[in-house]
Amino acid sequence: MKVMIYIMKWNYNIIWNVCRILQRMNIKKCFGGMRARLLRFALPFLATLLTVSAKPPVIVINPDYRLLVNSDSGTIESLRVTRADHELLIPHHGRLPLFKIEFLGDDSKFKTITSSDAKEISVTKTEQDGCETIVLNYEGIGDLSVSARVTVRCPQNEALTYWNLEVDNPTTKRIAHVQF
Repeated sequence: MKVMIYIMKWNYNIIWNVCRILQRMNIKKCFGGMRARLLRFALPFLATLLTVSAKPPVIVINPDYRLLVNSDSGTIESLRVTRADHELLIPHHGRLPLFKIEFLGDDSKFKTITSSDAKEISVTKTEQDGCETIVLNYEGIGDLSVSARVTVRCPQNEALTYWNLEVDNPTTKRIAHVQF
């Protein structure tokens, strides 16, 4: 017996629906009492699938590379050489923040924030004169209310991408270190 589930859009009711389907199919008869074990395996697996991006990714393709940016988290999911079909990033790179900023306060204590700490993230792509530009805005980063903007210029006739990070720091803390 083969079961195929085509999922167009995940929602929080999917786990409940899958449990009901498995119960209706009487999995106990098919797998000799393994229904509970199957459900224990399936629920965490389905929960990880719920993290699938709700917005489509932003993709830039030119003759030399393909860049894929997650629209929800503002992270780089993939940077692939198109001619050799080779991934340049480590596996699961999309889980890493795009930048990390370390602040030094008046009390000589460090405070670190990352792009993953942003309360609001927006990603836009524009094209003008043979150059695609991706702008990633991060608002309300951490508890410091810092904002940042990353601009990625991707000229179609070049193998290079040009990255820029702008930080709006309304605090009295000084920027001590940036990883970008």
